[in-house]
Amino acid sequence: MNSSYQLSERASLRLGLGLGGDRDRLTEQIKGVDYKHDSRTIAIVSSLSLYHTFLNLYRKLPIYGTVSVVPAYGFTNLQTTHDGADGPIVHTVKENGLNMFAMAGAGFNYQISNRLYGNMSYFFFKKNLSGMNSSHYDWDQGYGLRSITKSFELGVNFKL
Repeated sequence: MNSSYQLSERASLRLGLGLGGDRDRLTEQIKGVDYKHDSRTIAIVSSLSLYHTFLNLYRKLPIYGTVSVVPAYGFTNLQTTHDGADGPIVHTVKENGLNMFAMAGAGFNYQISNRLYGNMSYFFFKKNLSGMNSSHYDWDQGYGLRSITKSFELGVNFKL
């Protein structure tokens, strides 16, 4: 969910709030013992973004640049199971923390009706300012097409 304030004809400030998560399951064998890992992460995310329209093609297709600061507070629960001498052994780890992300991108708006318009952005710069603790997972960096698809933003907006 986003709320926007129009600073000028070409600039706006947007504040967003979101909820997201991910689940990962993995089985690996170490020294002949099968380990099953099951993790679930839930994150509460807010964003502060500045949008600036650089080009307004025929007053119908505004092309803009955007920069964002995105704090995300997440909760992760990891459960690892393996067979021991007396049966299955389960280890559970719970972790939570705050990560701060910076993003920059470009996109365009398209008008659907008088009060309804859509937008599409591609974020070409994404960085975890909190460190490299999860750089492999944040946007699946290094996975080609999956990394690219996680960099798109697609939205529909209603003007009051």
